[in-house]
Amino acid sequence: MMMLRCAVLAVLTTAAALKTCVIGGSGFIGKAVCKTLAAKGVAVTSVSRSGRPADAEPWMDQVDWVAADAGNDNIAAALDGAGACISCVGGFTGAKASPTGTGDIPVLFASYSPQDQEEYRAKNGPPNEAIAKAAKEAGVGRYVLVGVAADAENGLAGGIPGYFEGKADALDAAVRNFGADAVVVCPHEVVEPGSARIKAVDNPFARFARDANKAIGSVGYRGEDLVTKLSLTPPSSVDDVATVVAAAAASDLDIDVSTRTTRRVLLDTSNGIKTLDESREYNVEARFVDGTDAIKEKASGKVALWNSGV
Repeated sequence: MMMLRCAVLAVLTTAAALKTCVIGGSGFIGKAVCKTLAAKGVAVTSVSRSGRPADAEPWMDQVDWVAADAGNDNIAAALDGAGACISCVGGFTGAKASPTGTGDIPVLFASYSPQDQEEYRAKNGPPNEAIAKAAKEAGVGRYVLVGVAADAENGLAGGIPGYFEGKADALDAAVRNFGADAVVVCPHEVVEPGSARIKAVDNPFARFARDANKAIGSVGYRGEDLVTKLSLTPPSSVDDVATVVAAAAASDLDIDVSTRTTRRVLLDTSNGIKTLDESREYNVEARFVDGTDAIKEKASGKVALWNSGV
């Protein structure tokens, strides 16, 4: 027990000495990540277009809030001396919710117009490409990306291809700059703790329906219906996501390298929305924490030490 306490104290001491730069730190997930890191004494710099959030919470005084557009502005100064960089950047258009910040399945909030598809990709791809490149050039050792679950990508990409193309671009950039050591935390939906959305599908009936959907899919040629699966899968609590992301940034998380098959639905929006012949699937190696179950397991298992009084 004494050895365990010493090990935990050593981890927390290391975390406290580590400067972490959170891009998109004033958003729904980013703010929770900043709060989690600040609570452990980590030196946190948040970079977002809006700077410091309007909320007046005491922990915010522990964060250095920088107002900048990470996709277009030079953020080298914010990254200087950082041991880790976390990107929480992404979303839909300004009037529509992001699947990683809403209480409902993302496709319900999306628009199918060619213009919006282009904007979805622009909000999720190029900014994250610039962030990963800047972090690498600044000598940052660890890079954590908030991505999107494989089930959501495979089940919903045909409906909102621009969004998922942008997410695939962000993943490519993370791996291109940081190799298989890039950590990618992949929820399909993120909500406040105790949300009614979690309660609605975290019950015996929903679990039975999920199991039935899986069983039916196992005997059919098309496999499990992913849209049904997603609608019956509890979303991730933002606190769980923040705990996993923060711990990954501090190397306080054991995540194996795994291979994910990513879909590229290449778009032509010049005359409506159509996919190109070059659309394909390809494999990506990184350190994935993919889906609600994996995130919850990491948050309630080893990462629970972050929230303990040990």
